[in-house]
Amino acid sequence: PFMAVMSGLRVTASSLLRVVIGTREHKNFVASGDLLFNTSSETPDELAMCAVASDLPANTYLNSFCFGFRLSTPSAADPLFLAYLFRSDVGRQVISALAQGAIRYNLSRSQFRNVTLSLPTVEEQPAIATVRGDADQADVPLRARPRQERGVKKGRVRELRPGRARRPASEGGTRP
Repeated sequence: PFMAVMSGLRVTASSLLRVVIGTREHKNFVASGDLLFNTSSETPDELAMCAVASDLPANTYLNSFCFGFRLSTPSAADPLFLAYLFRSDVGRQVISALAQGAIRYNLSRSQFRNVTLSLPTVEEQPAIATVRGDADQADVPLRARPRQERGVKKGRVRELRPGRARRPASEGGTRP
């Protein structure tokens, strides 16, 4: 699904939907390790978000709102590293330069095929992807923290409203 490609680095079996495909419909088979991109978006920033196909069942096909790339030499690059790269500031700049449109942005596959990237060695790529993934996992609690703190603050402010603050029942007060 389009949203599975947009929302995460990996598309796995758990994110798939079942659809009926007509015998005359064109199908693009997806294999594990393929790079998947959305072809259209309302903003250049959300165009061509990249996800890696991981551990997919047989007969998995690509959504018509997405396109995929299969490395001609699988050992030439680490797919997870490439997904991180295309979601990074550098990757977003490359995609933004290719974005076409004014209200709805699209990406030309032929232009995308002509993109040249400078990559670290194949041996370094998995290590970089692992460090990036660890950093993302460490960042999750930090991103949640302000929301949690706002919730605590709201609760305390409510308690301080006139008529809400009460002494504990043990001190002769009443419960709110």
